[in-house]
Amino acid sequence: MIRRSLPYMIVVLVILALWMGLWWHQQRLGDRAVASGWILLGLSASLLLLSIRKRIYRVGWGRVAWWVRWHKYAGILAAAVFLMHIGWPIRGWFESLLAVVFVLVTVTGIALGVLSRTSPQRLLALSEDYRLECIPGLQRAVADAAHAA
Repeated sequence: MIRRSLPYMIVVLVILALWMGLWWHQQRLGDRAVASGWILLGLSASLLLLSIRKRIYRVGWGRVAWWVRWHKYAGILAAAVFLMHIGWPIRGWFESLLAVVFVLVTVTGIALGVLSRTSPQRLLALSEDYRLECIPGLQRAVADAAHAA
């Protein structure tokens, strides 16, 4: 239990440290949006590294499982930094559009993370193993049966 929750506790501690650092930055230097924007840009760039790692598999950059874990924790951190960065209320149509896109990407990432954890169990529960090439024919047969009914 502790082994599974330790990375999340570390992420929460990093979020708190960033929040305190951004608060200090705002008190001493002024606008914290510049610092949080650079942090968010760096985290977003690091989130792209998983895609690059999956495409270049011959180079020994470590196991993909480690990269997926990093992607998950960096995504949580990026979502928290985003909430610290945007300022409330959101003003302007461009800022609103960027916020909506970021939220959509975040929600999509969470949904795909949940699906990647639940889909293998659901696929194992099937009585038959279907080949990928057969799926369009099966879909057509189901559609024809539904249309006939």
